[in-house]
Amino acid sequence: MFALKPKSKFDNLKARFSPALQQTALLFIIDMLTNVTDYGFHVYLGRALAVGEFAIVQTVNALVLIIVTTCSVLQPTVARFVAERDAAGARGILQRFLRQSVWLGLLAAIGLVIVQRPVAQWLNIPVLAVTFLGGMVIVAFVRPVLAGMLQGQAKFLGFGLTRTGFAFGRFLLAILFITLIGSRATVAIAAYPLGGLISIGVAAWFLGRGVWQSGTAVPNETMRQGYQLSVAAFIAYAAYMGLQNFDLIWVNRVFSAEQAGNYASAVVLRRVLAVLPGAVTVILYPRIVQRVNAGNLPDKLLVQAAALIILPTVAATAVFLVGGEWIITLLFGASYAKAAPLLGWLGIAMIGFGVATVWLNLFLATRPWGFVACLVVLAVGQYLLLALIAPTTLKQVAQIFAAGGWGSAVGGGLLYAFWLRREIQERVLN
Repeated sequence: MFALKPKSKFDNLKARFSPALQQTALLFIIDMLTNVTDYGFHVYLGRALAVGEFAIVQTVNALVLIIVTTCSVLQPTVARFVAERDAAGARGILQRFLRQSVWLGLLAAIGLVIVQRPVAQWLNIPVLAVTFLGGMVIVAFVRPVLAGMLQGQAKFLGFGLTRTGFAFGRFLLAILFITLIGSRATVAIAAYPLGGLISIGVAAWFLGRGVWQSGTAVPNETMRQGYQLSVAAFIAYAAYMGLQNFDLIWVNRVFSAEQAGNYASAVVLRRVLAVLPGAVTVILYPRIVQRVNAGNLPDKLLVQAAALIILPTVAATAVFLVGGEWIITLLFGASYAKAAPLLGWLGIAMIGFGVATVWLNLFLATRPWGFVACLVVLAVGQYLLLALIAPTTLKQVAQIFAAGGWGSAVGGGLLYAFWLRREIQERVLN
């Protein structure tokens, strides 16, 4: 008889962590690598471009974030359906939604190019930048379907590296283009859609050839449910990303190029605080679907997710408050040092937005429309505050941004406590 090998300390330590925490840790590490690359890209541009050109790129970047996130409505839909089906059914979901996303992306890109001149004038950016945005729109429609398949199949390594492919590809292409062509905003922006094509290639590679085999036909009732969820997610993402990005667009339209460039540098740093919500909620979403479908309340998952987001975000905000000027000067140079006082307000805002991300995933996985309405009201309210108050300082803009973050966090909490939680309990009892 062979004696059983005693467990090592590593095995005992590994056993203490649930699969969800292990997957979250893996995805967080990948996201950290991706975001370091992403922030390196923006730091490089801050130093390679003039302040006004940098503001243009950051305005376009804000638009890209809005477009990419809004068009990613199919990701939770595909992930939800894939998580509920066998392999053949999952292939059918992917193929059906992918065909539709390609056509939608092409139509949306053509529409944007048609109106590119008035859009460029309103945003105070070059027309060519809007043209490149058209290419990014196609990527924005196609990639979420592939990412949703990876998420639904719990292939989180491939899911995370899809974003990494975009970050690395965009960065390297931007360096190449600026070196060969010159330090202009449009040259850097050209790297966006090409980096997006690289990320699509990475996702397709991780999915493998098997996913293109014939899949089970998708029932029309499933597609109807998918469209309903996609519409809800579209409105929710558009409102949520508007809340997170319209302040920078407003600053670029209203304030001077120097002020817009300073605000843009602070916005780059505040996006550091969005790393954990991204990793946590990717793992959270399919687990909420499974837990609610099994007739259980997701309270424990929500508490864990909120803690994983809030604690490090508070710590990072404290670092910004203490060493903000040194960090900005180190990364972007002394000409951006005026942005340092904004970091505290932006950090406080991102704590609220981090909690709101948890609510967003919860409601999209269950009953979306209550929180969708909340986000729309807050997004309209933020715009009205900017338009009616007409802030004259960047600090006032940052405070309005913070109000949107905490409004969405508190609104989601109230909706869950007094409405959604009761709905789930009644479903369990019935």
